[in-house]
Amino acid sequence: MDTNWNSTDKDPGGALEQFVAEEVREAVEAGKSVKVLRPGGWVKALAGFLAFFLGMTLALSALGALGNRIAWERDPSPRWEWDWQETDAFRDEVSHYLREFLTIGAGGTVDFYDGAYYWDGGCNSAVVVEQEAIRTWWGFGEAAEATRVEQGTLEPVPPAEPEKELEKEPDAAYQADKNVLYYIRNGEIKNGKVYSNMDAGLDKLLARSVEGYNFYLQFVNGRVSIFKDGQIRDVYGDGYYDGDSRWFVPGYDNFPVSEQLEGVKVVMAVRETPIPYYSADYKTGGTSYYSAFYSLARQVEESESFYYTQGLLLFIAMWCLVLWALLRKSVEPVNQKIASWTVHVWTEVRFLLAAACLLWAFLPGLCNLDVVYKLLYSYGWEGGYSFAAWGMAVLRLVTMNVPALIALFWLWRLLRNDHKHNPGEVRRSLLRTLFRFLRTRDLKRPVEKRLSRSGGLVLLVLLAGFALSLFPMAVLVNFVRTHPGIWGWCLLLLACLLEVLLVWALCCAWWSRGLARDIAALADQVEAVRAGDLERPLVLPEDADLRRTAESLNDIQAGMRAALAEQTRSERMKVELVSNVSHDLKTPLTSILSYAELLRQEDLPPAAADYAKIIDQKAQRLKTMVEDV
Repeated sequence: MDTNWNSTDKDPGGALEQFVAEEVREAVEAGKSVKVLRPGGWVKALAGFLAFFLGMTLALSALGALGNRIAWERDPSPRWEWDWQETDAFRDEVSHYLREFLTIGAGGTVDFYDGAYYWDGGCNSAVVVEQEAIRTWWGFGEAAEATRVEQGTLEPVPPAEPEKELEKEPDAAYQADKNVLYYIRNGEIKNGKVYSNMDAGLDKLLARSVEGYNFYLQFVNGRVSIFKDGQIRDVYGDGYYDGDSRWFVPGYDNFPVSEQLEGVKVVMAVRETPIPYYSADYKTGGTSYYSAFYSLARQVEESESFYYTQGLLLFIAMWCLVLWALLRKSVEPVNQKIASWTVHVWTEVRFLLAAACLLWAFLPGLCNLDVVYKLLYSYGWEGGYSFAAWGMAVLRLVTMNVPALIALFWLWRLLRNDHKHNPGEVRRSLLRTLFRFLRTRDLKRPVEKRLSRSGGLVLLVLLAGFALSLFPMAVLVNFVRTHPGIWGWCLLLLACLLEVLLVWALCCAWWSRGLARDIAALADQVEAVRAGDLERPLVLPEDADLRRTAESLNDIQAGMRAALAEQTRSERMKVELVSNVSHDLKTPLTSILSYAELLRQEDLPPAAADYAKIIDQKAQRLKTMVEDV
């Protein structure tokens, strides 16, 4: 028992001695060594344990959140870029606006939706919120009116003729959003059509000097110029557009400007700090939300905040683990105390908790069809994507439910700590108790019956497994036939090898039935020899695997029989020898005793009387020895 006294103060109440005595008693009963600590030592131990708990929980939480965000690609830009106007999503949105403005300038039609617009965070499009559902919720709309007509609370009204919609300007969808100021001119300066969402201040827009706007784009004479914070940006690079080009705009050598854009000029400015813009249609009750750039900026801001938060959590976790490393040796008493609690948890409850945590952690990912598809088809099958895509699918599956992963980790730690400090025979298990009871009952049966029952059970399980494997084998064969590929054929070959092993195991189980009978006969023969039956030998068939063992047992039986006969003969001779010697000694000894008795009855001198007495005593002693023999 290790001792570590951290204080020499007296404990007048005796509580400390009682606490130490209890710890020592538990350690002695469990057959383990334990560190007996004073309250100051327990404070250090608890501090170390809490530091480890907090550090690992924060680290797993932060790493899981980071892995989940990376796996699902929720960031609009690389994770090291915090300027929202430097993100790929911003460039895609600006390119989208430019394409729409060029379409308007060329006299084309831009498709846009009425309703509520909001940024969906994953693609450069707006999502429409149906206004009929909103109006129905407030008691208006066709569905609500039809319900009231059926209930008899409203007279049916014949449908009115549809009102003729007012013709909208091509840029009507962009006029309300002041996060983007634009100027579109179609044709010559005098006769061309101009579209803009600015009532005044066009000169400032054309001069790139609007307050609060730092990003400007101009399309003039078939070329795009971009200015940010007063600095011109390179748009076309080497002049050819490829996958690494930053801007997807017309004007490249391999993306020329169409003749339809001749004379079209577009100028647009983006607010440095976007704000949301709303509009309401009081005739229909709809509300529109024009804030694509605002949502993008907020998303980049949220992404930056997310990574700062996770970095702070990792920093705190690192220092907690450093503190735990310094106090690691002091934490052992806490682990032992926890093990003294967990030993009372039944093994079946542990398995149920582990299964529940596994389902909680991985079932949501397995129910996600996208994750399952990537796991099955990302690497090698059907010319799949790549190993990186498969790894991302695995990362999505693992980080789908981070709290469940943390619970699974701590459950594993508790079980590991319990197995470290508590031997197997101390742990409680309902199944182990049941199996021991059944095993005790089974040992009372003959060996042949026990072996026959176990062999039959194994054979039945193997037959059931072989029957159940036929259907997956057929499905796999059909899959390889319809989707040929190297990985499919490798998997089919592996399945065939498993089937061959299963058939071989069936043959071995059937062959073991004869071996079980031979073992049972051999065990019965051993019991007979132990009971003293040395006459009846064990005869097994010539092809039996235990034939030589049975012959060896017969030889041992014959040798024991010969040795027993020799021992019996020696015992008989010894008894006869002792009997003869005893008889030969008793005759003269009887005479000596008689004469000694006669001499003691005579009147002899004192010396002679003493001699006669000594002779009588020695003779009596010799008589006793002969009788003992």
